[in-house]
Amino acid sequence: MKKTLLSIIIALILTIIIMKPAFAEVTAEIYDGHDFTMKEISTITIPEKGIDNGVIIEIQKDIVTLDSPYQYNYGISIELPTGIEIEKVKNLDTAKEIKRRFTIKNVEPNQEISYTIYYNYYNARIKYNLDIDDLDNYKYDKEKFAEYLKPEEKIESTSTLIKNKAKEVVGDETNPFLKAKKIFAYVNTSITYDMSEKNKGALNAIKTGKGVCEDYADLFVAMCELKEYQQE
Repeated sequence: MKKTLLSIIIALILTIIIMKPAFAEVTAEIYDGHDFTMKEISTITIPEKGIDNGVIIEIQKDIVTLDSPYQYNYGISIELPTGIEIEKVKNLDTAKEIKRRFTIKNVEPNQEISYTIYYNYYNARIKYNLDIDDLDNYKYDKEKFAEYLKPEEKIESTSTLIKNKAKEVVGDETNPFLKAKKIFAYVNTSITYDMSEKNKGALNAIKTGKGVCEDYADLFVAMCELKEYQQE
């Protein structure tokens, strides 16, 4: 999940310091790519009827689709336990969910079956080629992006706690790139990944020091939306 957070944070940094092609061309380098697999184990209970002719079970899960040059998923597979006879498999996947229909035999009524889902991903690092000292080449279009700089649900950028923390973290730094980098470092090192506080927003994250990817991103945006930084 931290890899997902990193891609979100990079996108947000670029939004805050949005560049106009007329002033500077921004290029990026993708490197250190590798494959990795995430595994999820779940259970399903066999119904009481229809055992003699085979049992049809459906496995359905929401999926997070990653689609960028440096991070994307390229395959999903489901593995049933050994000893279960799979007569037929129908793939009903969509862009947003896994949905597989299995016809199986050699099972008992009310039997619990554990199955494993494997998610295959490609991930790489990305480096943007920016000259952070040549600020005249990067212009912020305030009018175009005004709607993205307003407080909203879970991005409580007018909170006194969030504003004060942003000022503390940034300190005397004047370069907008380095301001964003300082805020990124604070969020990344001060919040603990904790599902018990998931998706509760920026204010909850800074109060509890806990959250998930969405909360990390919410807090980063809220701190960068401080009025003093919006001209940058």
